[in-house]
Amino acid sequence: MAEYREVRIPTILRVMPLEGYRLRLELGSGSILELDMAGRLGTIRFCPLAEPEVFRSVTTDGQKLRFGKALEITASEVMDLAMIPPPRYTGGSEADG
Repeated sequence: MAEYREVRIPTILRVMPLEGYRLRLELGSGSILELDMAGRLGTIRFCPLAEPEVFRSVTTDGQKLRFGKALEITASEVMDLAMIPPPRYTGGSEADG
């Protein structure tokens, strides 16, 4: 029987904001992750990032992304965001036409 092992989230070595509300993360595993946040800006959780100066303020301590005092995203949440598609909003009901 296979043994369950806890998944280790790699350290975030560097983060750089890119055009189009994307983030480029260099990970301790040697991988590069480009995370598109544009589709999440309409959510309550990530709406502070819609302000360009907040988005560009991103830094990391290796375990979290920090956007000034506006928002923190854990490395684990970053991995979830990379794997799970953003919500789709239609802007109203289908009856609105």
